[in-house]
Amino acid sequence: MASEHQRSDETVSNAAVSHAPVSYSSYLDIDGLLSRQRPLTDVPDEYLFIVTHQALELWFSEALHEIDQLVRDLNADRLAAAGRKAGRLRKIIDLCSAHMDVLDTMPMQEFFAFRDALGRASGLQSAQFRALELASGLSAEDTLRIARAVGSADARLRKAQLMPSIRQAFGHFLARAGITVHQLYSVHDESVTEIRAFAEELIEYDIAFNRWRYRHYLLVVHAIGANPGTSGSTGARYLRDTTKKWFFPEIWSARSMGDTTLPAAVPLTAPLDGSVSADRSLLGGKGWGLQQMHQLGIPVPPAFTITTTACNQYFEQGSELSEELWDHVLGEIELLERRTGSRFGGTPPLLVSVRSGAPVSMPGMMDTLLNVGLTPAALAWLGDERQATGLRDSLAEYAAQERATTLSAAGSLPSREHVLRELRSSITRVFDSWHSDRARTYRAANHIPDDLGTAVTVQAMVFGNLDERSGTGVYVTRNPITGEQVPFGEWLPQAQGEELVGGRSTPKPLDELRTAMPEIYEQLIGFGQRLERTQRNVLEIEFTVESGMLYLLQVRNSSSTPAAAARWAVDLVHSGVIEIPEALARVPVDAVPEARRSESRDETAALLASGIGVSPGVSTGLVVAGADQAEEMAERGQKVLLASSTTSTHDIHGFLIADGVITERGGTTSHAAVVARQLGLPCVVGCGEGTVARLRGQVVTLDGGTGRIYAGDALGSGQDESEGDGSGRPAPAELLARWRAEVAQGKHN
Repeated sequence: MASEHQRSDETVSNAAVSHAPVSYSSYLDIDGLLSRQRPLTDVPDEYLFIVTHQALELWFSEALHEIDQLVRDLNADRLAAAGRKAGRLRKIIDLCSAHMDVLDTMPMQEFFAFRDALGRASGLQSAQFRALELASGLSAEDTLRIARAVGSADARLRKAQLMPSIRQAFGHFLARAGITVHQLYSVHDESVTEIRAFAEELIEYDIAFNRWRYRHYLLVVHAIGANPGTSGSTGARYLRDTTKKWFFPEIWSARSMGDTTLPAAVPLTAPLDGSVSADRSLLGGKGWGLQQMHQLGIPVPPAFTITTTACNQYFEQGSELSEELWDHVLGEIELLERRTGSRFGGTPPLLVSVRSGAPVSMPGMMDTLLNVGLTPAALAWLGDERQATGLRDSLAEYAAQERATTLSAAGSLPSREHVLRELRSSITRVFDSWHSDRARTYRAANHIPDDLGTAVTVQAMVFGNLDERSGTGVYVTRNPITGEQVPFGEWLPQAQGEELVGGRSTPKPLDELRTAMPEIYEQLIGFGQRLERTQRNVLEIEFTVESGMLYLLQVRNSSSTPAAAARWAVDLVHSGVIEIPEALARVPVDAVPEARRSESRDETAALLASGIGVSPGVSTGLVVAGADQAEEMAERGQKVLLASSTTSTHDIHGFLIADGVITERGGTTSHAAVVARQLGLPCVVGCGEGTVARLRGQVVTLDGGTGRIYAGDALGSGQDESEGDGSGRPAPAELLARWRAEVAQGKHN
């Protein structure tokens, strides 16, 4: 069909600039199209398919023509004209995505009548699709390899390979202007404002195109099948691979490192639906991460954020929520209701979480409230006994906090006004927690300014305890203990996230998810790899599976041991994700791990307990139960090991003075594990019930690498060990030291 209806660039150009009024039907030449290609089946929707195919053919040609004109404008230094064309190019790609939605309306059983043609219509085996990628900036090597594999390396694609791409043309433009990409985002000068605005247009186009790729991928997997040997397997594999690539990696890199200035009119709230371009200082780390995931087409529950500007306004007004802000919040709640089809304070119920989100990660140091909006009627509507058990606790807490409101013995429903009052109270509680003792202590210890403020993210709840196909977990894209490039994390079936992160339950390794739900596991790992590439860092991702559907709830830079941080920095340099100066900035001199010591142990020392070693290191001290007692004993000069059934954010002062941490419950991604790694403390978790009572008051030796706890001071003398991996390559710490010396000599700048 492509050969019958392919239009030349000249024809497409004339159509684009024609001022004669035309209908959409005549624009696509539907009458002529259907006279030349009759449907091959009796399926009524095949007419729709043929028309949609024609539309995609036209938009492919339009996009290629627009790129050609954009490159010409850049070569002639007509930046404003190039910017307008970049905006139109993004709209064309959005139209292509919209046409994919049309294809997706066909009933599943009807696809099989013309599945091969559907593959061509979606552009999966079209040389035009790859020509667009080449013309935009994707490497010719990757594109042509796939094109040859699927038989679409035609003359048009070979011609596109010889033409300059947008990426190349922009690079030449910057060279003529005497400015680098990184200077666009590090120099705050009017001379670069227009160029930076154009770069942002390119980023929006990059995001739209990647969303289109992902939309194709979902269509193939959902409708055609991506199993080996099927017609969709090659296209699905190609699209899955290319969603990890970007047209403008240099801009992404400079953009994430730059300190961009906020616009003059800063919003008080922002929907987290991919529509807002704002930085971390405004949306907070949590909101910014959700926005990034949404723009990449990753499934996240609907949400909005109350910005850090609103937080600062709240404190400036004497800790009062302004009516202006509250009006914005009410508008955002209505949007959530429309997006979810649920009702806040009604049925079907919309329950939300209200979470803090500072611009700088402060894991667990501020308040989080779950199931806000829960009512007795909502509880009855949900019905499921397992899910209802946890929700009843939330409802009881709500009722205790709202003693001024009398609920009848019959369980009468609090009005919408009452649940809105609960929401308002939750928002102020999160704002107030910015100045809580634990938050202040954490900021002082980590040199975080007090005037940043926190954003508040309000997000629709999803339930990991809904049924047997549900659960919750934490996934770190690389091992935060050793630094190995392997997936790391934990999985807790039929549970909510607070049970896992709070350490109230000891979870299963993440590999258990691969066994229980292999499709979900592959999705999760794929999302993590895409996010790591775009955010240029190792990430910790909280996720929930609700009835077989995966949702990502949060993404943030992962904490790690010093050894893991050094290995990550070196590996990311070697893979081309970051440059050497940035690697050195991520691992300052005082954070470079010292050579490990192989400790000899008194063979007569008794093994008292064992658990999961989550933060390596060996320490000896007096076991004390509770952060307050640990602080008191440390002030007397006693080395202490903080022990508890599990830890919470209220224990941060104990972490800061302890020489090690022991918990009875929890796993490798629990609060105790994350904070201990961040502080470089040896830590053993999941030692079992009764461990604290048995060890309290004893001097013990804790090994955070093996997870074992011995009686008394069991350490002997040791000797330095090399950090090398046996391959002959220098250890990460050695490489960092070498690079630091080379930078001092003027290299790598």
